[in-house]
Amino acid sequence: MTITERQQGDVTILTPEGRMLHADGDEPFRNAVRPLLEGGRVRLVVDMEGVPFIDSSGIGEIVRACVTARKKGGDVKLAQLRHRVHEALEITKLLTVIDAFETVEEAVQHFPKEPLPAETGATIPFKR
Repeated sequence: MTITERQQGDVTILTPEGRMLHADGDEPFRNAVRPLLEGGRVRLVVDMEGVPFIDSSGIGEIVRACVTARKKGGDVKLAQLRHRVHEALEITKLLTVIDAFETVEEAVQHFPKEPLPAETGATIPFKR
């Protein structure tokens, strides 16, 4: 899996290419996201157009990124889900807690103008 990164204002757009599977794509995704979140870049859009398939490991990495971003006052939004990926996320009910959009532009526009305060409690609200 390869992952490209670009900025649009204060939103980082990640574009993974390849399957997001255990030992195939989950680790590169984690390695791309972790330094961004640690560096305070907590508003992420993941353009999933180049991801034809995702398994539970890949889903776990998306959840990990989302939880970490929300703890720091940001969020993760998904864009351009392919059919099989959309089905996997729908079956796991992940689309009830993570926003997904038809286009990257829509996802970027759905971030609030002002960053949210970092979470301080043990509970992480998922839908904003």
